[in-house]
Amino acid sequence: MDPHTVVWLNEAQHYVGAGRGLGERIGAALHGLLTDPARGPVLVLGTLWPEHAEAYAKIPRPGEEDPHSQVRELLAGRLIHLPDSFDATAEAAAEAMAAAGDRQLAHALESASDGRLTQFLAGAPELLHRYETATPAARAVLDAAADARRLGSGLHQPLPFLEAAAEGYLTDDEYDTLADNWLEQALADLSCPVHGNLAPLRRVRARSAQRVPTSPASVYRLADYLEQHGRSQRRLLSPPASFWHGACAHLTAADERAALGESARLRWRLRMAAELFRAPAATGHPEALLGLARIHFTLGGDQHAEDLYGLAAEAGSVAALTDLHWKRKRAGDEDAARLIDQRAADAGDLVATLRVSAANTSAEERAAQEEELAAEQAAAAAAAGYASVVDYLTALTKESWTDAGYARLQRQAYDHAYDDPYDYLSSLWSRTGNDEVRERLYEAAAATGHPEALYRLAIRKSESEELAAAIDLAFRAASTGHIRAAQLLAWDLEEVGDAAGAEYWHRRLADYGDDEHLMAVARLRQQVHDTAGALAVYREAAETAGVDLVHCLNWAEDTAWQDLCPHGFDPDGTPSVPWQAPLPG
Repeated sequence: MDPHTVVWLNEAQHYVGAGRGLGERIGAALHGLLTDPARGPVLVLGTLWPEHAEAYAKIPRPGEEDPHSQVRELLAGRLIHLPDSFDATAEAAAEAMAAAGDRQLAHALESASDGRLTQFLAGAPELLHRYETATPAARAVLDAAADARRLGSGLHQPLPFLEAAAEGYLTDDEYDTLADNWLEQALADLSCPVHGNLAPLRRVRARSAQRVPTSPASVYRLADYLEQHGRSQRRLLSPPASFWHGACAHLTAADERAALGESARLRWRLRMAAELFRAPAATGHPEALLGLARIHFTLGGDQHAEDLYGLAAEAGSVAALTDLHWKRKRAGDEDAARLIDQRAADAGDLVATLRVSAANTSAEERAAQEEELAAEQAAAAAAAGYASVVDYLTALTKESWTDAGYARLQRQAYDHAYDDPYDYLSSLWSRTGNDEVRERLYEAAAATGHPEALYRLAIRKSESEELAAAIDLAFRAASTGHIRAAQLLAWDLEEVGDAAGAEYWHRRLADYGDDEHLMAVARLRQQVHDTAGALAVYREAAETAGVDLVHCLNWAEDTAWQDLCPHGFDPDGTPSVPWQAPLPG
């Protein structure tokens, strides 16, 4: 590439987030291009949604795979955070241009609220209006498309998938009153453009030279704004069974099936996950092999899981090595765990590299590293005009309780590769060793009713087994809609024996699509010997979450559960699993 070249990456996540390691290779190539003096000057400019930037910048926890190390290095220090709305200066400039004759800007200034001119100009209000006023059938198609994108499908979704998936988003009355040509009517409505050529859902036409005999006749793409809206508004919702059946039947790309299979596995749709994984696993797809291994491990099939973990690792899955490392650790086989960690480190896993490095680092070297971190923090404090690190962090923490301060802290957290501003702030305080001051600041914020501060204090009280105080703090935070506080509250109420209170909060969380809490409701019913009530909840879970095979294990000898395991039980008392994929090769 010649100097003075501009590289434009529209929706950069489609490049640096590509599967099978392609995104990492693109990230490494771009980083090399930008840092090679002989090839400059070069400008690489792209757009990236905040949730993608957050995912790429996130440093994995111990035991997690690091799928974006190259992309994280590419983005470090190079992100420009654009505000959602025009500030006073920009709005004044827009008003001047409107006064000079720009009628489009004038119309946007009259119609947009809170300075959100860009969204209005891009047709966002009308797209959202079309979504909110769509017919039940049209909205079901849009919801299915939005769920598919947020759970791992590609940009282009085949029409047979959308048709099959959409059925489960309709109520019985809505479905019974559908016209015979309901899908054609919905597509005609959704394809009508708003503000130019933007449409809620548009057909993607392949050029004749790109068509292949096996490609679907019609594929559709959801509008970017509605995709982003769906990611935000539907993040706690779980798709209906028709979505997973449609994905199994009509989505064929290996990466797509692997990604959706993992989404299904995390939501305990184990049967659907296995079906999605099966075909790509047979071709040696590492993520699909890993997903199958984790399913068999969950179901107690240790040997089959072990074989699949080995195949996934050989296919290039570092996460498979991480899983095997922790399996060996739990079994007490430290030598094997160290060898696996070294393999993961050699494959480029950051967390494994840190573990290996720590195991080979002396106490003196670790002390020197701590001194270096403290010096870096002192330099940051001095640059910000504070006499000490504690003064600097005190001001930063107090400022974070305001909306404007929190926004600034969030930008700093992203720049330092933290996914949560409070994780970043806590890490800064931990480096000073002054936890007492941090606690006082949290208490001051909690006194004002700040949900995050209430939650943080609740965690500390729970960890110190001050459960009454933890429950009070978590309840105050959960009452504001803080999801993690509600989760903590449910478990702590269960810990103190308040079964009714625990079931109430578990049920509320289950209504948000968290199947783990639905299982907790059933378990609480079992504990009070309400067999009928527990069975009803397990049936609900079996219909919506596909978790029956796991939880039948506990009741294998009770004939009342046979209808949850229609394929019966193996001689060892575990449910038969006819959908287990054979080992590739």
